Amino acid sequence: MDGMESKESLYELMDKVVARLGEDEAFQKRIARADMSCAFVVPKLDASYAMFFKEGSIEGKSGLSSGTTIKVTCPPDVLDGLMSGKLSGTSAYFSGKLKLQGDEWRAQTIAGYLRYIAKAYNALVE
Repeated sequence: MDGMESKESLYELMDKVVARLGEDEAFQKRIARADMSCAFVVPKLDASYAMFFKEGSIEGKSGLSSGTTIKVTCPPDVLDGLMSGKLSGTSAYFSGKLKLQGDEWRAQTIAGYLRYIAKAYNALVE
């Protein structure tokens, strides 16, 4: 769970994940018509990080949790599970491991991006 020990290490890791995703041509095609965003809020670290998906590009911003399409609130181990692909967002939601704010349909769309996110994340933490 490297990168989930502090707010600063989380932001650094997420910035690197976003940079890798920005270079992934398959991911760019996947989000070619996207116009949505997702904030990950980790209260234990007093951290929040937003990813913006728009027309084939991705941008990340630390410290931002408002004004996003979806907001996911969870502990660090759950975020690590989501990012690594070891935990399904749907099962985490229905088991109460994470809280979701926003449209569930759009959340499912963003959940479809997790396999790309996991590829980028795992390349950085393993």
